[in-house]
Amino acid sequence: MLREPSALRGGDYQVNVPRALAGQGFAFTLPMSLRGLIQQVAGAVRVTRPDGQPMPEWLRYDPVAMRFSASAVPADGLPLRLSIHPGNHQTAELLIDLR
Repeated sequence: MLREPSALRGGDYQVNVPRALAGQGFAFTLPMSLRGLIQQVAGAVRVTRPDGQPMPEWLRYDPVAMRFSASAVPADGLPLRLSIHPGNHQTAELLIDLR
């Protein structure tokens, strides 16, 4: 389990995956501020790439636990930018990167 994503400017968040874990897999939960917003909205939360395309198949999002997990990341899988759409609210951006 990785640390909670760091808040950047506005509604942007970043999580850094240690290179050693990328090949083995990783998991992290959304930050409290974003979980609070999601719990307040009605409707499903969508997670996509910024261009609206689906997340890569190696990455999963559990909407109940508000948690991302990956079993293994392809060599060219990171960095990855995602858009989190909580109901009709403003989109939050999430960057998953290597460190």
